[in-house]
Amino acid sequence: MDEAVAAADVTIVCLNDYASTTRILGPVGDGLRGRTVVNLTSGTPSEARELAAWAGERGSVFLYSGPREVFDEHRATPARVGDPRYLGELEMNLNALEHITRTSVEQGVPAERPRLMLEIAERAVARGRGSQNYLAVYEVFRKCAADAGFPASSMSG
Repeated sequence: MDEAVAAADVTIVCLNDYASTTRILGPVGDGLRGRTVVNLTSGTPSEARELAAWAGERGSVFLYSGPREVFDEHRATPARVGDPRYLGELEMNLNALEHITRTSVEQGVPAERPRLMLEIAERAVARGRGSQNYLAVYEVFRKCAADAGFPASSMSG
């Protein structure tokens, strides 16, 4: 892996999970200095932030579905091989919910609840909350309840 990273300014990582990514990139260490890592690994927003911080400590730029300004600054890197699309934290979760819903249907598992969560997350993204974390879904619940005439006090627990 050291040789592959040293041979290019950009390293694209697409592994099963963040533990695998850390296991592969860990030995490279300071060899990442001045390099860009494009992450396509599946995981949570927290895992992406942790690995981005780890890479940053080693002087590397780590592209992932995180702050929009980081994506915008380095957009040219993934644009060399395709049309990059920014995904905010909720949008990243939306992709996972789509996967869970499709898998449920495929495997014959009742998909009503995953489909409901997917629909609610889609509403939040459509309302401009895609860059926020999954707690933005609460705002969709709150708005729907308010539109239905429920008093704010009934939404506190």
